[in-house]
Amino acid sequence: MIGVGIIARPVGHPAVHSNSSATASSAWQNFYAEAVACFGDTPVFGGPSNSASCEDEGWVGIQEWFAGNGSWMNLHSINPIFYASTKFGFTLTWKGVSGNNTTNMAVGDNWNYLSPLEGTGSMQLRIYNNYCSGGAYMCFTAKAWWQGP
Repeated sequence: MIGVGIIARPVGHPAVHSNSSATASSAWQNFYAEAVACFGDTPVFGGPSNSASCEDEGWVGIQEWFAGNGSWMNLHSINPIFYASTKFGFTLTWKGVSGNNTTNMAVGDNWNYLSPLEGTGSMQLRIYNNYCSGGAYMCFTAKAWWQGP
């Protein structure tokens, strides 16, 4: 079984962007999101600092911190994370962002894996951030792709 989960939350309080023409539309809100893709288990939420993980075998993830002002998003940082039991091995091959400073931003990481059952393969994990309709400020979606033998 392979599971994918995401947690997301606002961080701190909105702040007015520091320029001479600051208005309500230039209020910035900081966000944190974390996506985890699990091998052999489903995501477990509610860990330290509301983190997500998996109970066994192995997992890979991506953490992001960014700010949004209702018009566009600005990435502060991304951090690839992983856990491998003695049965698994993971190697980070890429991390990055597309759509930084736009209304739709995606962050992600790519990994190679080694599993005693599945052999070797690769996977990609992404968090898609966009402004929501219907009253919610920010929407988050996580997706993972697995390629194996």
